[in-house]
Amino acid sequence: MRILHTIRQLDVGGAPTVVLALAKEQIRQGHSVAICANRPDAFDNAARGLGIPVYHFRMPSRRSWPTAEMVRFLEEKSFDVVNAHWAVWFPTAVACRKARVPCVLTYHDNESRRHFLPDRIASMLSSKVVIISPSLPSYVKYYVGTPRRKLAMIPNGIDTNGLATVEPASFPGIPDSAVIVGMIARMSPPKDYATFINACHLIHKDHAAIHFVAVGDGRSRESLQATAKSLGLDGRLHFLGARTDVPSIIRRLTVAVLSSYNEGMPMSLLEAMAAGCPTVGSDVPSIRWLLDGGKAGVLFRVGDPQSLADAINRLLESEDNRRSFMQQATCRVQEFSLEKIVTKYTALYEMCSSAAMS
Repeated sequence: MRILHTIRQLDVGGAPTVVLALAKEQIRQGHSVAICANRPDAFDNAARGLGIPVYHFRMPSRRSWPTAEMVRFLEEKSFDVVNAHWAVWFPTAVACRKARVPCVLTYHDNESRRHFLPDRIASMLSSKVVIISPSLPSYVKYYVGTPRRKLAMIPNGIDTNGLATVEPASFPGIPDSAVIVGMIARMSPPKDYATFINACHLIHKDHAAIHFVAVGDGRSRESLQATAKSLGLDGRLHFLGARTDVPSIIRRLTVAVLSSYNEGMPMSLLEAMAAGCPTVGSDVPSIRWLLDGGKAGVLFRVGDPQSLADAINRLLESEDNRRSFMQQATCRVQEFSLEKIVTKYTALYEMCSSAAMS
């Protein structure tokens, strides 16, 4: 099949990582795949290194009509299907309708309800809407109002074998033998980095030798760094910024944490599970499902630093606990094999393409 993925930008983050992984495996399975984004960004070279063409032109905001250039591009390239990802549902769906190309929308996260009208129109114009966990987001259900017949559940996928062989990263200022607890996420309110930082403070009081890393960037970074400094975590909590070597970072962690109060399906925890790194996640529906109800990782109460600190300590203080959760995670992560996920997407694409031709 000739497949196009559209996304706002190929920067460092969960949705771009998903798009690259899908495109890579789709090419391996014999499909012709391209990616379209607004402008060059962090993952462009990685995509081209995998043999994936990346096109750039202005895709307007989720509330604006597509450009004539976008419509012409779809008409000229003759794709069999277009898969729209983060922040470009509306312009992609409208352009696909004009160019008469089937469109699939993949919903990665909960959105602000101020976008519900263009997203509802995009849903109406699309062939299918993919959700990435069984817990149907309230935004899709109540605001976008996507009919059940249009919904498909396909989780994010991962190379379940490759991560375990990646060389671990090393960090300036952190001894090679140090225990490291880390969180990998963009620094925005839904990720609730504040709970992670406060949990680091609680752990540091009793375990002064432990190091912590915060991997990501965003509008909250400056205030989070100020909070860490006020709690006396200088030299212990390391802000590493946005990184393209996340698999290597995960391989160096002793425990991987995600403290979000709102999640679609977190790639950082999925990658940690595949890499054999014990995980701790907030008890929200998508993370609870991913961690198999707490069997494949430790859950903690959302927004509760003491609960998070206790969960981390549960792993740090017992090698048997770490080993047990790692074994459960290794079994669980096989359900998210990239090969299986791409096969599901291919079946969905073929259904949409066949329906468009009939």
